[in-house]
Amino acid sequence: MGVEIRVKMDHSDNSYMLDDLRMDEFGHFCAWHRNLKIGRLNGEEAREFIESAPEGSIRIPIYIYQHSGIALSTTPFSCPWDSGHVGRRLLTPEDIAQYESEEKAREMIPKAVEANIASMNAISSGDIWGYEILDFDGEIADSCWGFVGSDESTVEAMRAHLPENLHAILNEAWENRTY
Repeated sequence: MGVEIRVKMDHSDNSYMLDDLRMDEFGHFCAWHRNLKIGRLNGEEAREFIESAPEGSIRIPIYIYQHSGIALSTTPFSCPWDSGHVGRRLLTPEDIAQYESEEKAREMIPKAVEANIASMNAISSGDIWGYEILDFDGEIADSCWGFVGSDESTVEAMRAHLPENLHAILNEAWENRTY
């Protein structure tokens, strides 16, 4: 028997990852959900921050769909009962100044917010993966967990942790991954 790689869904408690994702954000995620703390600023504090934001700030709306799970989006959901406007991602002129130009910032920020929201959705829905490398005796020789999402970028991130001679085995394991 040769080296084997197994790709599995990470069933551990990954709630800490949402906190890390919120803390690793750019700008300010301001939310006013009555039962959830989904932004760095929440409730009345968030509303006050948005109202006092300086002119020239970028305000991107955040919507929530909550029905046996939570999904966030920068565009409204179609369900009038289980969805609504829950906050904004706000970038002040000071935040925008970190980009090479305001024009570049206004082009890149909406895409970056979309990517951040997609990561938050993947984490909250448990779309987190890991791999185990089994040695010649079938024992776990190595493993790595916490890869977010189910697209090609997830496999690329896994490949970055492995020597090139294991990439083909990983690709096959990804195709046969277990939930």
